[in-house]
Parts: sequence; structure tokens; C-alpha cells
Amino acid sequence: MIQYFGWKWVDPLCSLILSMLILGSVIPLLKQSMATLMQNMPPKTEEEFEHILHEILNMEGVMSYSNVHLWQLKSVFNIVSLHVQVSDDANDQIIRLKILKILKSINITQASVQVEKENFFHRISALCPSYKIPQRITKGVAIGHTSVSGNFCHHNEVVPLLLCRLSYYDNDNSGQWYH
Repeated sequence: MIQYFGWKWVDPLCSLILSMLILGSVIPLLKQSMATLMQNMPPKTEEEFEHILHEILNMEGVMSYSNVHLWQLKSVFNIVSLHVQVSDDANDQIIRLKILKILKSINITQASVQVEKENFFHRISALCPSYKIPQRITKGVAIGHTSVSGNFCHHNEVVPLLLCRLSYYDNDNSGQWYH
């Protein structure tokens, strides 16, 4: 166009149009990448997961749960980690398998369910008097959303317990979180 008609303005215009097309195709990729890096979950999955947690609490033998972590990788790879406290007479393996089956029903692709018997907390408290029991969600307790930063444990690493930065709730009713 420049050579035949002398339109020198066409070259910057074409460059601007191509830049807009490239930018338009990059924005969705950036949004998806940021969601993955921030480990966001779609709102629908979070709502389904809250219903699943309520269902887990209503299972026979389950007393409470704690340390719930839910995150997403690659926009379709949902991961869950949670601790479930059960009564001493409950069959922990059957409960664990039931929970895994329920989690798979809402497209949780990888789940880590740690089942803890009530007797465990009594033994660990006797061995280590300074051990604080994590805040547990039991039947009838409201679930609030919160974000806690500063967790030094990585999702894919096996780290000795003493190297992890643990968060626990002070059970003396002072309402303090400790790290």
C-alpha cells in the first residue's frame, strides 16, 4: 500500500491491529496461568467441596476434620489434603476409602486423607505436653473462609514434621492463632 498509493500510515495501523490480536489471544492464557499459580478453585468446585465436607462429618465414626487444603493445577487437576479424626472403634481404612470415593465424585483427581484416631491425640499429648491440638471442625460448627500465608511446607515434598511450619489454634479460649 505504501509503494502503490503512498499511504505511510498503513504500516503502523497494521502493526497496531496485529498487536491487538496477539494481546487478545494472550489475555486468556495469562488469566489461566495466574489462576494456576495462585492455586485458585472455581466457585462451583468450592461449593461442592463444602457439601462434601458436611457429608464427611455425617459419616459413621467421623468426629471432626482439620487441616483442609484444596487447590487446582492445570485448570482441571484438583487436589485435596485433609485430616479426619475418627472414634477409636471406627474402621479407619473403610472411612478413608469412602472419603476418597466421595472426593472422586466431584472430580478431585488427587487426594491425601490422613485418618487420626482419638487415642492418637491423647498419646501425643502425653509424650509432648506442649503439643497443641489443631482446630477441628465438628458437627454444628460454622465454616469460615480464611487465607493463611507463611506455610513453609510444599505440596509435593516429603518434609520431616519438625521442619514444617505448623499453625494451630490455642485451645484455652484466648482466640489466638500460633505458627
